[in-house]
Amino acid sequence: MRGSQFFLFCCVGGAGFIVDLSLSLLLIKVFGVHPLGSRIISWAFAATSTFFLNTAFSFRALSRVTKTRSLFFRAFGGYLFSQTLGGAINVMVFMVISVALKQSLVVGVVMGTISGLIVNYSGARRVLLHVKTRI
Repeated sequence: MRGSQFFLFCCVGGAGFIVDLSLSLLLIKVFGVHPLGSRIISWAFAATSTFFLNTAFSFRALSRVTKTRSLFFRAFGGYLFSQTLGGAINVMVFMVISVALKQSLVVGVVMGTISGLIVNYSGARRVLLHVKTRI
């Protein structure tokens, strides 16, 4: 079960990447939004889309998470927090390996991505599978 769950999580992450990249480029190239602003907006849209896809498909928790508004917002907030933490760890590992240790940029990106993915998956799994259903 966990292997297929992780595979689905990675596929959803790929879809989130497409949302993130597409919206970033659209905002920058078509609407002239500053790159930083576009990245913040596109990340928010990508994280929201992966929340719904992961909740429905990867963790099959949609019915549990949407029982009440309170549960939904608790799950959504926890998910966004865990994904933000994973992103921060990704960047931190990249900076340590590529900048501080002066290793290859590719090695830094790969190690950062793997580190972030582990944190993102673990956080999403914990949040979406362990939402307390006290009503």
